[in-house]
Amino acid sequence: MKSNKKNGWGFVSLEDIAIHTLGGDWGSEVKSNINPSFIQVKVIRGTDYKFWSRDKAFNAAKRAIKKDSLKKRELLANDIVVEISGGGPDQPVGRVIQIDNETILSEQSPLVCSNFFRQIRLSGAVNPNYIYHFLNFSYLSGHFNNIQTQTTNLRNLNFNEYLKTPIPIPDLSTQSIFADKIGSLKQRIEQIKARIENLSLIGDRLLSYFTEHNINDSNLSLGDYLEQSNDRIGKGFEKLLKVGVDNFKGVIPLRSTRKSNFSTYKVVLPGDFVYNPMRINIGSIGIYNGEKLAITSPDYVVFRIKDTISPLLLLKFLKSDIGLKEINSLTRGSVRSRLYFSSLLQLSFPLNRELQEQANLSLVLFNKLIVKANLISTKLDTFFLDYQEKIFKGEISNKSTEKGIKLLFDEIQEHKALSISIEKMKKSIKKVPTKLPDIEVIKEIIQSNFNKNSFTFQDLEKLVYARIEIDYDDLKDILFNYLREPIGDDSSEVFLEIEDSKKDGLIFKIAK
Repeated sequence: MKSNKKNGWGFVSLEDIAIHTLGGDWGSEVKSNINPSFIQVKVIRGTDYKFWSRDKAFNAAKRAIKKDSLKKRELLANDIVVEISGGGPDQPVGRVIQIDNETILSEQSPLVCSNFFRQIRLSGAVNPNYIYHFLNFSYLSGHFNNIQTQTTNLRNLNFNEYLKTPIPIPDLSTQSIFADKIGSLKQRIEQIKARIENLSLIGDRLLSYFTEHNINDSNLSLGDYLEQSNDRIGKGFEKLLKVGVDNFKGVIPLRSTRKSNFSTYKVVLPGDFVYNPMRINIGSIGIYNGEKLAITSPDYVVFRIKDTISPLLLLKFLKSDIGLKEINSLTRGSVRSRLYFSSLLQLSFPLNRELQEQANLSLVLFNKLIVKANLISTKLDTFFLDYQEKIFKGEISNKSTEKGIKLLFDEIQEHKALSISIEKMKKSIKKVPTKLPDIEVIKEIIQSNFNKNSFTFQDLEKLVYARIEIDYDDLKDILFNYLREPIGDDSSEVFLEIEDSKKDGLIFKIAK
């Protein structure tokens, strides 16, 4: 940790402020006759990250893990979860989410992360929202790209180096102010982007309108309207644009490749359709909108429209739920499904010739609207990153002082020392795997704690200097059997009430 006298800020690392870091547990499939030593949980995966702000852990996988594993890995409010393995050629690893109270309260099952992630629990000396926003900003800015390795389709984050990340930090009150500002702006931007995403619903309605109004025509086969192109480029490919197909973006320029001879590549003309026959069933098709001739892999199918139908309407239909269902019914292959062009020609298309020109004009205008909306979305992302960068550089007015940062550092060190002491104490406690102390010892503990209204399972462990590693339900049964009798010298009867608590485990309440 070090301070910056210029602006009253300091620098800490995650190592300084993290009191608990641990990998996740994927567990096993949930069975009807679940093993008593296991418990059902929800496991957060990479697929849950994309819509985390909206869906939280709603779609997390239901799995079963050992109860002992849950004790160490259960996610609590304010925990940060970082992705350490995953990503891909174009997607760095290191995405982060934060567990909030809303997430915890909305789930009936405990939450853990999968083993491709690490949970980070922070010291109470810092604002967890501020730290989360900084880590998220750093990921989006590409600051962690140099501490990850990449195999063919997988990236791995060097977590030890990640923990050394220097974090610019003001005093606690200023952290809270900036965390609230970033959180508020993030929420407003997400609301705007949600409205932009809702534009796709308009496109779906246009598709429905132009395909359901079949006044004069019934569903027709595409064989009368399409023709395949198998022209190869041969020589002269050196300066030509090479294109591929993306499930979401359609036809896209290819990245540089080690391949040197492209003579077998297919010719793609402006307006041609290109699709991946192995992945068209998940939407891997698009229209080439370039102005010059391009080339694509010989494995792809290239075709064009030879009669008057709207290319945009056809594309919209082929990527719709109805179109994909039709495509799946026509794919062939024993190992991997493939849509041959001859099969595509058999596809039934709800065509109305009278509406084709109107459909194409409407979809052209709609696509222009989508392009503008996406441009706004990109500008919002850029503005948000720039705003955060100014905050983390201390360029936005704040009241942090050198004295305040010194007090913060002292508190961080105290919290860190306390967490280390607690871990040492836990390790020094004698383990008694499935054995409770003698009933007389338990009675003495309860008698000596009459002045307390309640004490926890962990309190009991400390008082008897033994770690009680036993299933909570079994412990309940044992305690009820042992303690349903008067305790103490007076005539009053004392019983033990036991309640479950998600946060504190088992709670013992003394009732007279």
